[in-house]
Amino acid sequence: MHAKKAMVVGILSTAILLGNPSAQAQSAYNRAYESFFSLSNLFNKMFDKLPDEDMKKHYGALFAALNNLDNGEVARWYSDTTGNYGTVEIIATMPNGGQLCRRVYVDIFTEKGRKNHESWACHDGKGQWSFNYR
Repeated sequence: MHAKKAMVVGILSTAILLGNPSAQAQSAYNRAYESFFSLSNLFNKMFDKLPDEDMKKHYGALFAALNNLDNGEVARWYSDTTGNYGTVEIIATMPNGGQLCRRVYVDIFTEKGRKNHESWACHDGKGQWSFNYR
């Protein structure tokens, strides 16, 4: 079975700044922006272009789930503006090559219907999550 993979990195926290703090901060900002843009493009393709407000709510639920929930727990979001809503469930957690990896199941409901996806997210221990979409 051929699996399509896309790696996307999410910056979740600011790294310890060494050397030139302004250059380090700008570099961290640029990585975070590029990661958000890549992840946003992937989700927009998967979920028929969610409005920015809904995407922010979805990402908030996604990263809150990855960082704080136990297996089987669910993070939820809802938009009063559009009526769109979604869930993020943590399915499994396991170590993998020195990283902590978590299996997540995403469900998004819009006026156009329901879309869902399952993927692995691995944390590098430095504040970044990498997503493997299959």
